[in-house]
Amino acid sequence: MAMTWVVCGTGRAVGKTHLARRLCRVLPRAVYAKLGHHPPKLGKPRNCFRSEARLRAFLDSVRSTCEHVVLEAHAPALRNRADVVIFVDGIPLGGRVREDADELRAQADLRIGPGASVRRWKGVIRKKLAPHALREAVCDALAESQRHWLSSQLGVRSRLRSPRGPDA
Repeated sequence: MAMTWVVCGTGRAVGKTHLARRLCRVLPRAVYAKLGHHPPKLGKPRNCFRSEARLRAFLDSVRSTCEHVVLEAHAPALRNRADVVIFVDGIPLGGRVREDADELRAQADLRIGPGASVRRWKGVIRKKLAPHALREAVCDALAESQRHWLSSQLGVRSRLRSPRGPDA
């Protein structure tokens, strides 16, 4: 049975895909899948699903052939369907924070963002993975994601608006 990792977060553009793809590179025989409401973007990873039923069917078809499934999704985290839930905190694109962000944050086993602790990551990962080298690789992926998170939070986001109307 494949180990399921769920990466969720406060909203859009906080680094969920970046982390999920990095985990897929370090975890052996890992498969990535995404559950979202928007159509897949060109050049983005495949295995994107818009319904939980289709995602479940995909997962049922790959669980026997893979060792790890990395899901970029929110619903499975809320329904306790994961072995490890990772929450990426941050300021979402457009500043729109998910309504269930506090609930997801509370249910997460690991957090990327303010107050994130490498010691906590190592404690959780130690219970889930046996090979020391693999645990270190996962913690390195989390640390790299934390650095990515820090650099994105330090940047300035602005929006230019032009006046519209008869004088514009």
